[in-house]
Amino acid sequence: MAISEVTIGTNAYAPEGAQAIKLYSTDSASNLTLGQLTAAICIQAAAAMESQSVSMMNRMNADLDVLDTASSYLKRLANMDETISDWSTMKTWLETNLSLTSLPDSVSDYDDRMSAVETIGTALSNTTQSAQEDMIDIQSAITARDVAFSTSSNIIAKLGTTLQSVASNF
Repeated sequence: MAISEVTIGTNAYAPEGAQAIKLYSTDSASNLTLGQLTAAICIQAAAAMESQSVSMMNRMNADLDVLDTASSYLKRLANMDETISDWSTMKTWLETNLSLTSLPDSVSDYDDRMSAVETIGTALSNTTQSAQEDMIDIQSAITARDVAFSTSSNIIAKLGTTLQSVASNF
């Protein structure tokens, strides 16, 4: 009796990591009851959604670090705390991390400084909105994961109750 891998199904809309759900059994998936099969699928889907939500949270944390640094640069710039050499470093960081291309070369002139403040402020606003949308996506993935775990737990509990009923009839 060899252990084999059986692909149950594929779904193009499944979360990342769950495109193909695989079962491992002593012969094939036919050895599993419908309840066991459903529970296995729910657990696999929940694990994939957990992995996806952790990945999204890590990405969001990185975005929040960028927001924090960029907002401190914006505050320093608006308070006129920057020298020309500081601006060069800040500009390079902002271009790299926020993909800003229209920043002035110098902020010694009032109009250039205000242009930079407006450009950075707009980028921060867009990044904040994106972070809020990411949070909604994370909450949705966590809710879906909870539903999948709950469904598998209910199925397993029901299977146990059914087996107890059968055993008590003997």
